Amino acid sequence: MKTPLATMTLALALALAGCTAPVDDATASSTASASASTSPVTRDTVDKELRAAIQQAGLDPAKGMTTAERNGKKHPGLVDWIATIPTAEAEQALPKIGAELERNGWKAEPPIDSVLRYKKSGWRLLASSFGSSKMPTLAEGSSMVQLNASDLTDAG
Repeated sequence: MKTPLATMTLALALALAGCTAPVDDATASSTASASASTSPVTRDTVDKELRAAIQQAGLDPAKGMTTAERNGKKHPGLVDWIATIPTAEAEQALPKIGAELERNGWKAEPPIDSVLRYKKSGWRLLASSFGSSKMPTLAEGSSMVQLNASDLTDAG
């Protein structure tokens, strides 16, 4: 059994040495959950959440394309997905994608025009769709859906 003085001395010694140690099980539990909720958002996390949101909206992530991976190398601060789909599907997909992103902790920001905006940690995400009236090269009845997430803290 630890005495309060021994526990405090141990904690002080560890802190001075650059280490931290939980004093008891309750502290260990709260420390673990606090660090889990503040862990950095990685590119892989964003990619996984973006693909899950696309799938949740009823779209196939494999049918789109990305510009964030070239020659097998992933850009560390960029995740995107672009696809041409029927306009009716695009109109239904964006709100579903947004709802799934929000369930994963992304915070909605006020949209600009028809572009949905979200943020999570240092990442910002833009989601939009537009049809042949804005992009004449699209077939009539088709829309382009574009999702772009950028790590604003990424220096590269």
